[in-house]
Parts: sequence; structure tokens; C-alpha cells
Amino acid sequence: LGPEHPHALNVAMNLAGALQDVGEVEEALRLQRETLEVQERVLGPENPNTLATAAVLAEMIQAHGDLPEAIALLRRSVE
Repeated sequence: LGPEHPHALNVAMNLAGALQDVGEVEEALRLQRETLEVQERVLGPENPNTLATAAVLAEMIQAHGDLPEAIALLRRSVE
């Protein structure tokens, strides 16, 4: 399918969540940011999958202690 296929992007998002669950926070954040960038380019910023990834990334960022960045990401997603 290729790394930019929507199904592959969903798997990447799930992998990022699993990485966070096992304590690999930096790798999870890196992968989730990368996935969001690709989704915005390939699927568009208003695609439901892109918005879901942005919301999950914002939750990860908030859990990592950066509430201002999480809020900025969520605001960007709804504008």
C-alpha cells in the first residue's frame, strides 16, 4: 500500500499510541507528528482522519506537559 496510504497512516497512528503506552513518549510524539504532517499533505487538513490524528497528538502533547502547544494544535484544527 505504501507509507502514505490512508490505512498505513492509521496503523502509524495506532503504533504511536502503543509506543506512548509503553513509555516511549518521545518516539510516540515523533511518529504522531510525522503522521499528521503526511495526512495534512495527502488527505487534507479537514479530512476526518487528519482531524482525529491532530486530536490524539494534542492529547499526547498535553500528557507530556505542554498544554499551550496542545491548545494551539487543537485551535489550528478547528480554524
